[in-house]
Amino acid sequence: MPKKILFLGLFCFASLTGISQYEPYVNLNITITQEMPKAEEGTYQITVNPKFSPVFTTELLYFIEQNRKEDEDITISLMYCAELFIPSKNKISSPNFEPLQSIIR
Repeated sequence: MPKKILFLGLFCFASLTGISQYEPYVNLNITITQEMPKAEEGTYQITVNPKFSPVFTTELLYFIEQNRKEDEDITISLMYCAELFIPSKNKISSPNFEPLQSIIR
C-alpha cells in the first residue's frame, strides 16, 4: 500500500512540474489601445530553448514597447524556456543598428 501512495505522489508531482514549465514568468496582461506602439520586427530578440515550442501572441509586441528603456538594454525571462532581449530606444534608432533575428533557437 505505501508503494502505491508513493508512486501516486511522485506521478502527481511530475505532472504538476511539467505543467509549470509552460507558465510565463511575466504577466503580459495589458490593455491595448490604438495609440499604443508595438515593437517592429528586428527590434527585439527572443531566445528559445530548441526543445520547446512556445507560442507568443501579438500582445508581446505591445509589452516590448511598454518596457523598452531610453538608453538601457534589458533582458527579461518570459518563461522557463524563453528569454526576451529588448535593446534601448537609442540603440534601435542609431544609424549603425542592424535588425535582430526575432527568434533564436
